Amino acid sequence: MEECLARVGSTVRALVRGWESIQVELHGSYSVERFISMQKYRDSTSVCRSLMLLGAISLLSLACAGIVDAFPLESPDLGLAHSGTLWARGVLVTLFDSYALSWMFGQYVPQLEISRRTLIVAAIAATIAVQASALILILLLWYPLPFTLIWVSGPWIWTLALSLMLSKGEIIRDNPQVLAEVRRFSTLLILTTSTGLVYIAFNVIFQSVPAEWQMPAAVLVPVFKIIQKNVICRRLRGQDDMKPEIVNFNVDVTNAIFISSIMQKLQSVQSSAMLIVVDFVQMLISLFDLRLMLKDIRDITNESTDQAIACALVIVAKYPELGKLPLLTMTSKSDIFRSSKVSLQRKQSATNYIARITSFARVAPTPVESNVGVVPDFSFGSANVSPSLLSRKCATTSDSTTLALVEQMTTQQRRLLLHKVLQIMFFMEFFLLTELLKALIPVGYG
Repeated sequence: MEECLARVGSTVRALVRGWESIQVELHGSYSVERFISMQKYRDSTSVCRSLMLLGAISLLSLACAGIVDAFPLESPDLGLAHSGTLWARGVLVTLFDSYALSWMFGQYVPQLEISRRTLIVAAIAATIAVQASALILILLLWYPLPFTLIWVSGPWIWTLALSLMLSKGEIIRDNPQVLAEVRRFSTLLILTTSTGLVYIAFNVIFQSVPAEWQMPAAVLVPVFKIIQKNVICRRLRGQDDMKPEIVNFNVDVTNAIFISSIMQKLQSVQSSAMLIVVDFVQMLISLFDLRLMLKDIRDITNESTDQAIACALVIVAKYPELGKLPLLTMTSKSDIFRSSKVSLQRKQSATNYIARITSFARVAPTPVESNVGVVPDFSFGSANVSPSLLSRKCATTSDSTTLALVEQMTTQQRRLLLHKVLQIMFFMEFFLLTELLKALIPVGYG
């Protein structure tokens, strides 16, 4: 019986580890620079301002939906002469998308230093190329032109690439590293822009299959979403700071729009309910992962999360080299399904390890008054840390206690605490963006 349970537990652990390997939010960490800038923004932003910003985002979605409803498309039966609204929408959407993609290029490859003027010129050129190509194809073939996105994607991408080469070609040719980053991000842009074609295929499938087959077909949506997230994150290897924004604003936005605008029209209510349940289960798993991360911090220090962040800021200021060390492995959910004997042994081993690296007896604590002399002078030179970050009062302890805690830590403990905080910050940005987009997108497209 015990052998059978051990096999079942081993199988379950393998499945859990397999799932964790495709949870993109578990495979990344904030850089020290990102961590510092996030704390600066946190100190300069109030709760009221954050709530106002969330409300403004919702109003923006509603405004876009209202504009679309205020200018409905004419019937294709009226012919090309009555397609003014279609062309106006196409120009605005293409102009916005072209500017956004060019801006993302500059953010991903900052060495290019793309100016706003270059962004505007590239967006206008791409818009003209797309609209001219569509008009020529309509005149040569017929109206309405089917699969317009496929027809015009080539001229659109090539025009953006040509604009980039004409403005920054010399920098790209003289710097092999910049050229490699440009090629990698170009591949990423092609992957993200081609997502619409995949969802068009999904729409055709859902509209053509019988109602009883819509639920099995709907499984393709979350599967494709997970695959797309992992492919993009692999292309962004070494760029962890950009993963949450690029992944969420490309994958989750498109997925939420598709579910809100297409899946709600399906005959099978079970299909929509199944997708909602899948998202809810994924949210619960993410919350459980967050709980494990916070437990890791509590194993290091019994203080609050705010205190841990304050300690991490002090560590960044005084020991910046710790932020450059390789990431530590994270706690796995698979340990929950171990047999009681093995689990007890692993728990005892982990407890001994934590006790060894967190033992304050290894570094004799000194009084706070005499400890102030070894605290950094807060000039922060290369670390570029704002003094206001470390002067922020914590919820339960004073700044002097924070500084004393850091001084009493061993090197291994400081490294462990800093890396756990950076991982939690990365995870939280991923999680909050995902859930926020799931809540806001249906408001505009529901």
